[in-house]
Amino acid sequence: MQSKYTALLIGRFQPFYVGHLNSLWEILENYNVIDIEVIAVRSENSRLNDNPIPLDITIDNILKGLEKIYGEKYNIEVYGIYYKNLIDLFVKIGNIFNDNKCKKDYLIAISDIKRLIMFKIAGIFYKIIYGNNFKVIYSPRIISGREIRENLRNNNMEYTKYIVYPEEKIIDYITYNAPAGIWTRAAGLEGPHPATRRRVQYIFLIMLILLNFVIPLSKYFKGKNNDIFNYLNKNITL
Repeated sequence: MQSKYTALLIGRFQPFYVGHLNSLWEILENYNVIDIEVIAVRSENSRLNDNPIPLDITIDNILKGLEKIYGEKYNIEVYGIYYKNLIDLFVKIGNIFNDNKCKKDYLIAISDIKRLIMFKIAGIFYKIIYGNNFKVIYSPRIISGREIRENLRNNNMEYTKYIVYPEEKIIDYITYNAPAGIWTRAAGLEGPHPATRRRVQYIFLIMLILLNFVIPLSKYFKGKNNDIFNYLNKNITL
């Protein structure tokens, strides 16, 4: 019997564009999918230049776009997460899995090699702790969200065609034409330098690889109602 999957997209979605939709399409075309779940994530140190669209607006825009395209065929859910660091992010993603009443087989398409490796390793823990199967596939994108933002800010409005649901307010946020005072979470927060973010990613990757050799310990934490992710989040600061 063929497995039934929940298609999963995780990202910043700045904006939600056809590259994300193509990754979703690859999953829908090649696997037996019954649900679509999207998790929009945002660092608490989010930089306005990279994340101009507020999280609540992002969630609403994604839901409108997916409902218009796939609403009649699939059950669609969109979540939002603010996170402090990568460990906190993976804990909160796990909390979403844990909140679901039934165990699911997830399929996620990743366009970045480093993130693909991290999610593959994290999937081992999600399987042990939450009982979810977590399959990760690689789906390269031919255009990036950064390219879309830069072109729109240079008044190249032709790039709106790449946005799945190009509402006027989405364009306004990207081009900084939205009303003042709306970036309540991101304004004034420059966030870490890109090189610092890369170091954090590498540290987290190395840590997960090392933890892969002590996976049996997770059963101990699970038995104590304190899984290994929450243990790490409380005891390790990046």
